[in-house]
Amino acid sequence: MELESLYFEFLEFLKENYIKESQNWTGVEKNVKLSTLEKSFVHQKITFFEFCSILRDLFYYKRFLFEKNQNLDIWVSKILLKFLLKKEAAFVKNNKIFLKGFPDIFLRRRNENEIIEVLNKKMKINKKLTFIENLIGKERFKWKKDYDQIPISFSSSVFIASKIFDYFPVKKRLLLVGDDDFNSVILSFLEPNIQITVVDIDAEVLETIERIKKKYSLENISTEKCDVRYSKPKKDFSGFVINPPYTISGVKTFFNFGDKAIKEGLAFLIVGNESIKNRFLLLQKFFNSKNFIIREITNGRISYPFRGIFKEDISDKKELEKLGLKIKGDYLFASFYVLEKIPWRIKNNEEKGIYNYL
Repeated sequence: MELESLYFEFLEFLKENYIKESQNWTGVEKNVKLSTLEKSFVHQKITFFEFCSILRDLFYYKRFLFEKNQNLDIWVSKILLKFLLKKEAAFVKNNKIFLKGFPDIFLRRRNENEIIEVLNKKMKINKKLTFIENLIGKERFKWKKDYDQIPISFSSSVFIASKIFDYFPVKKRLLLVGDDDFNSVILSFLEPNIQITVVDIDAEVLETIERIKKKYSLENISTEKCDVRYSKPKKDFSGFVINPPYTISGVKTFFNFGDKAIKEGLAFLIVGNESIKNRFLLLQKFFNSKNFIIREITNGRISYPFRGIFKEDISDKKELEKLGLKIKGDYLFASFYVLEKIPWRIKNNEEKGIYNYL
């Protein structure tokens, strides 16, 4: 069963049922025009990746996970189940939904405890160290301030991997634009069937990944030396991960590179606010201009232990200590953004009443 074809069939089925049923919904004006319903359907469509995420949950958990899928409401779930039953692609038994005839293409969600269990089999974990320090030990990796690199905490790496598996539901290509956090390695440990490409300007990052790839036979990772300011991605991907320099220009440059690699799909962005601050308004407009919708923002889960890489951090720490305050634990935090590129445009229609739901 080919997922893309099934998705487009479902969209036609969804539209047909929307036009038939929505005219009787609360908040829809009486004698609404057919043309109005047809125009408003674009607001109700679900993306290919939302479709796959719902099917993934049926495949593994045999039920609709409403709490995990933002655009899944009781009406969409009803129409999807009707569609799957009509196609003889599912059956219901004991209040569970069983899919039939689907290929082995879905990725299971991974919680943080599961991820730590997998990593425990690869290394002895010291949570005070970063993931890569735990993995390569004495080999060491040197973070470089010229590339705005700083070590990310072990718990942050685990959180990032878990969130990516929450939103990336199928075994398709994933692009990592810069990877001094070595997220590619964790993702490959967890799921060897995702095709991962890492591009980075830092040769040491790529050499380290290649050594790990060889040692652990991670055949699904490829690496490429690349300066994203002057390059374009070479392949089509379904998502990208970026942890850019925390500047307006840094975020835009890395995001633009990832955007060119996908027609539709997901973007995972890690960004701190210490230099951007109120200018984040400009980034919100930038994301909108690229037709990306923010699916989730998580604050307080991405952190960086103090390592004294930047001289101003060392100076500020010393001044705080002179004032009688010692920094304990992680000192710098970033936010984790999940965005999705919508492959159609939403028009800004005229304002209607506050209880008009079309």
